[in-house]
Amino acid sequence: MHSHCLDKMQSHSQYSCPVCSKSVFDMSNVWRHLDQETEVTPMPEAYRNKMVWILCNDCGATSEVGYHVIGHKCINCNSYNTQQTKIPTTLGGY
Repeated sequence: MHSHCLDKMQSHSQYSCPVCSKSVFDMSNVWRHLDQETEVTPMPEAYRNKMVWILCNDCGATSEVGYHVIGHKCINCNSYNTQQTKIPTTLGGY
């Protein structure tokens, strides 16, 4: 990747590779901040025990994690660079 393009990505708060979606920068401080945010942001009662399946863009692991509006943390590598892969049937009746 061109260093100029990488600089532009960072200046526009784009931290994942446009080709593979892996984190391009060290995101550990951001992940710690998101840990803190999820701890102080309680989910409504209806969503507290909901689980979702995610794919981690950083390590490639799939896992079932608790739903949270802030983000979904990979239980394998602690990254929040994840995407939901399945919508649970208990959310919205799908």
